[in-house]
This record gives sequence, C-alpha cells and structure tokens, in this order.
Amino acid sequence: MPPPICVPSHLSSQMNLQITETTKQKRCRIWVVRTPYDTEFRRIARDWYERRKKGIIKSDNFQLHPPRNLDHNVFTNNCGNLEYPLLFEARIIVDKYELTVFNGDILNRGSCKVSDG
Repeated sequence: MPPPICVPSHLSSQMNLQITETTKQKRCRIWVVRTPYDTEFRRIARDWYERRKKGIIKSDNFQLHPPRNLDHNVFTNNCGNLEYPLLFEARIIVDKYELTVFNGDILNRGSCKVSDG
C-alpha cells in the first residue's frame, strides 16, 4: 500500500472520477504537473497567455481538459495537447476501490509529453 498522498504546493494535480473506456469500471485517477520544472506544460501555458494578451483568446480561464472515460492520459487545450504523468488510479472492483496504479516517482521526476491528441 502506498503512503498517503500529499501534493506539495509547487505541484498541480488533477483528480478525475470516471469510468474506463474498455472495462466500464468506475475509477479515480490523479495526474501531477510539476509546474516550475515541466518545460512542455510551461510552453503551452506561455503560448496561451501570449494568445490571451493579443486578444486571440478571450477567456480568463486557462484550462486543460482531462480524458474523461478514455483510457489515456492526454489533456487537450487549444494551444496543444499534453500527456500528463499518472500518479494514481483506483478502480471499483467487487464493490470497493482497489489501487491499480501508483507511481510515486513522478512527484519528483514526472513531466508532461507533447501529444497529437
């Protein structure tokens, strides 16, 4: 069993309750972005803010959309798509959540990858 998850303030996390695409099991996934260190995340954020400054983007909400009910880790945005590092996944198996993924190393070494979507 992994230790309790405490996400430091310099990390951004995204938790998503959903079902899997292939097995239809309910699950909870948590991804992590190390915002001060993740060059691909920072590149997309910088591009979004530049577009916002130029008036190309009107919204004040910088948002990456998580993969809902899909079996991948790609978040989408109009400035690009990123595959986020998956920290945690638990699925309901026989009426209770069971841990299926825990990658504690990504808290210190994880980074996003550019994705075609």
